[in-house]
Amino acid sequence: MTESGTAVLVKEGMATADAANTGAEGRCSPREYRTLDAWRGIAALWVVLYHATADWRQAPEIRHGAGWLLDVVSEYGWLGVQLFFVISGYCIAATADSCRRKDHGASLYCKRRFVRIFPTYAVWLLLLSGALLAAEWLWPDAAIWTRKSHFSSIRSMHPIEWLSNLALVQTWLPRLCGLETINVTAVGWTLCYEVQFYAVVAAIIVIAPRQLFGASALVTAAMLMLFAVLPTLHWMRYVDGMFLDGRWIQFATGIGVYYALVHASPSGRRIVLALLAALTAGCFWQTGSEFVMRDKRIFEIGFCSAFAILLVVLKPGELRWSGLRPVSLLSAIGVWSYSLYLVHWPFCKITASFAWRAGLRSTAATWMLTVPVCVVLSLLAAAVYFRCVERRFLNAPLRMASLEPANSNAPAVTARVPDPAGA
Repeated sequence: MTESGTAVLVKEGMATADAANTGAEGRCSPREYRTLDAWRGIAALWVVLYHATADWRQAPEIRHGAGWLLDVVSEYGWLGVQLFFVISGYCIAATADSCRRKDHGASLYCKRRFVRIFPTYAVWLLLLSGALLAAEWLWPDAAIWTRKSHFSSIRSMHPIEWLSNLALVQTWLPRLCGLETINVTAVGWTLCYEVQFYAVVAAIIVIAPRQLFGASALVTAAMLMLFAVLPTLHWMRYVDGMFLDGRWIQFATGIGVYYALVHASPSGRRIVLALLAALTAGCFWQTGSEFVMRDKRIFEIGFCSAFAILLVVLKPGELRWSGLRPVSLLSAIGVWSYSLYLVHWPFCKITASFAWRAGLRSTAATWMLTVPVCVVLSLLAAAVYFRCVERRFLNAPLRMASLEPANSNAPAVTARVPDPAGA
């Protein structure tokens, strides 16, 4: 790729990060959480690593020596999604707080969320569906159309299944119609939860705009109770794919971070941290010796609450490390992490499968060749997609994202429009 591609985007992103990190007279403004983009970059790259090593992790020899440590790092790459969920919770809380404080209401909030998520996703869904249709026509009997490959056969999909993908309701609507749950893009299911989270927050803005955080706390308490009760009634299968299945709680930890940093008094911040710590300890205790295997969702909630604590604790000392070049590089990647998250999967899947079939199965070959190639191809594809598609749908900078505190002693926060996890 030429200088106008990935290199330019990275340089532009690093320049933006450096400028943000400089601040007025080099001071750390309390209005910014400047390292959220760096965390987005970490989350996106972790998910890329998870998909790039999917074939390698099936080999028994990786359980020995250095392979064991690398397996642990890559095996939990799916937790990058949870990082996105917490960050989205924080940023959407900031946006919703600004909307209700400046009387913009839910209409502007919903419009901006739609523009930020759906067009970029829809273009990629159409491109990928077209590519899969062409591949099916060229190689109708290829093994890639098996369930194990995770590539969807577009020709065999019911129209409702594909339209559900377009509308980001594929985690639950097809099941209500007696159809299969199919994710054409492989990562679109996470955006379904993002959309549901946006919808609930919009409802809170409409119903109780002056009680944004109180209402969010009530919804979270209700979700915790449902999450505890539904498994005992064997009803989890009925709510799987909806925010009722416990994933609201993961976003809610991000709301807790925002509230603790912006609105809470020092004692209130300690209470939020104590609640997050209790949630973390309780979830990790529940997973027990079987760790994630017994109940992956419980572990996800514990991980999100632990990450939320980390965000609160790290905020006061941001200035000491936010200007480091590695952090600026991660922030640059984080700016277009939505594109990276969307487009990386087919490139990782094809590259890793080809390397595996070519005999490149050792730990050294995987981590010195397959993984770097997957990362580079994904970054190149994401850079092109960001430049050609995503940045056309970026919301203009919001003055309303500069939040004035509820009282003169509380800090204000400027929150970027969030990239989902899917953000």
